[in-house]
Amino acid sequence: AISLVGYCTTNGGMAEAYVPVAGREWGSVTALWGRGVHDKEKQIHKDTAAGGQVNFTPVDFLYVTASAVKAKVENEGTVNHDMEEQKLYSGGLGGGWQYFDAYAEYATREGYDAVLQEDTSGDGFYGVVTGYPPKSSISVEYKLYDGLSYPYNNPPPVSYNEKMITGPDSREAGEWGYYVQGSANPLADVRVRGGYSYADNAVGDVDEKTVEVKQYFGTVRYDLPWPVFMEGGYESLTDLKYVDGEIDTGDIRDAPSLKVGWTPWDDHSFYGEFEREERTDYTAGGGTFIYNRGNVGYTYSSWLGLTVNYEDTDQKAQETVNPGEEPKLPAVYRYKNNWLWGEVRLTWYSSKFQNHVLTLGYGSQRGGLVCSSGVCKEQAPFTGLKIALESSF
Repeated sequence: AISLVGYCTTNGGMAEAYVPVAGREWGSVTALWGRGVHDKEKQIHKDTAAGGQVNFTPVDFLYVTASAVKAKVENEGTVNHDMEEQKLYSGGLGGGWQYFDAYAEYATREGYDAVLQEDTSGDGFYGVVTGYPPKSSISVEYKLYDGLSYPYNNPPPVSYNEKMITGPDSREAGEWGYYVQGSANPLADVRVRGGYSYADNAVGDVDEKTVEVKQYFGTVRYDLPWPVFMEGGYESLTDLKYVDGEIDTGDIRDAPSLKVGWTPWDDHSFYGEFEREERTDYTAGGGTFIYNRGNVGYTYSSWLGLTVNYEDTDQKAQETVNPGEEPKLPAVYRYKNNWLWGEVRLTWYSSKFQNHVLTLGYGSQRGGLVCSSGVCKEQAPFTGLKIALESSF
C-alpha cells in the first residue's frame, strides 16, 4: 500500500507519499506549498512558494531525484507589487557499487527582480565521487555555481568546513571549487588523513577573482598498545579578498597541532591539545603574529566534563581601523594578550528524548568566532563567571 504523510495549516502544508511495489520501495513523491506574511513597518511582504520533488530508485544501486519550486515575493507597500519571482529546477543522479559511490546534481533558476530590474537567473552543478580501496578512502567533490546563490534550492556546498565564498545575499554570486580528501590505515595502529580545497569567484563572465579561499590539512594518529593515543596535525587556511588584483582584506593562517588522550579505566578519559597558529592579517592594518591555544580535560562517562583552556598572542592591539573610528572593544580587552578559562559540564537525561546540559565556567575568554556542533557565532570577550543551561526535548 502507498504510505502518505503530511500536514496542512492556514499558511501552507506538505504531503509526501512512499510507493512500494512488489515488497520494495521504488521512491517517493513530495509536494510543498506555503504562504508567509511579514509586516515590517507597514510594508506587507507576502512570500508564496509551491513545489514538489520526486525520488526514484529503479535498482538498488541507483537513484534519481528531481524537483521544481516556484517562489514569489510580493510587497504591497511599494510601486512594484510583484517584486520578484523565482522558478527553480534541479535533477540529481547517484549510486554506488562495492568500492565506490557517486552523486551529481544540476540546478537552474529562472527569475527577474522587478525592483532592481535585473535578471536573477543562474545555474549550478555539484558532483562527488568517493572510492574505498583496501584500508583507505578518497573523496573528490566539485562545484560550479554561476549566479546560483538563492537559498531556495541549490546543490550542496563544497569546501573544507563547508566554507562558502558567496552567501545567499550576493547578487553576483558565482564560485567554483573542488575538495579532495583521503584517509588510510597503513598499519593497524596508525591512521592518516588529509585534504585540500580551493574556491574562487572567477566564474562565467567574471575574469578576475575578488575572493579566494583555499585550505589544506593533514593528521597522523597513533594508538599506543596501552590506552593512549597521539595525533599530530597541520592546517593552512587562506581567505582573501582582492581589489584591482591586490589583497585588500582577509588573512593567511598556518597551524601545527598536537593531541594526546589517555583512558586508564572504563568511563575515565584524560586529554590534552595544543595548537600554535601563525597568522598574517590583512584586515586590521596587516602584520604577522603568533596565537597559541591549548586545553586539558577530564571526562567521566557521558555526564561529567572538566576543562581548562589557555590562550595567548603577541598580536599588537588594533585600536582603530580608520582615523576617527571608535574602538570596537573596551580598553581592558584591547590590550589583553592572554586568557585562562576553567569549565565544569554536567549532562543528565530525564527521558529517552530529553537531555539537559549545565555548564559553569570562570575566568577570561578571548571571544571571536566560536563553533559548536556545526553552528558558528561571534562571541564577545568575557571575564567573570558564566552559567548556562541547555535543554533538548
